[in-house]
Amino acid sequence: MLHTFIFWLQSHRWANLLLVLLYFVFILAMHHPLVLLSIWVEHNLTIGLYNTVVATIFATLVVGMLYVVYRQAARHTNNRALGLFYIGCSLLLLFAHSRFMFDSNIEVIHALEFTLLAFLIFPITRRFGAAVLFTLPFMLLDEWYQYILLYPDWNDYLDLNDILTDTYGCGLTMAILM
Repeated sequence: MLHTFIFWLQSHRWANLLLVLLYFVFILAMHHPLVLLSIWVEHNLTIGLYNTVVATIFATLVVGMLYVVYRQAARHTNNRALGLFYIGCSLLLLFAHSRFMFDSNIEVIHALEFTLLAFLIFPITRRFGAAVLFTLPFMLLDEWYQYILLYPDWNDYLDLNDILTDTYGCGLTMAILM
């Protein structure tokens, strides 16, 4: 089913490009409402409980994703070891980054947002590395939007942590597609 959708996107490039642009506008438009929702939930729970809930949801998604990937790898043995190695490295980097660099566990949303964006860009480029490379301008534009336009009083610089987390999400997508 996933391959069918990718092939459909490859054969309908204008629709694919439109999906990429609409999804990116969605990312930008939903950032502030989701931040407000996150702050509201965080204040109604303790920060420890909030981070535990977010980490549990993320861990559940990761375990589910690993199960799906394992099932696919069992069916398709070509490049299975290399793909599983890349997936493992991406998840390990994302986990390590989340343990040491996040202010709040909700920062993992960046990986999830750009996982989907890289998936949508892949049919346009048809190359794993190019898909990650072409998500970079979207990452930079997203950070510029957040820190220059949306929240100019919060930070004086772009957040490298967010860009790294975005990149982990893109790498994870490419490893899964591989």
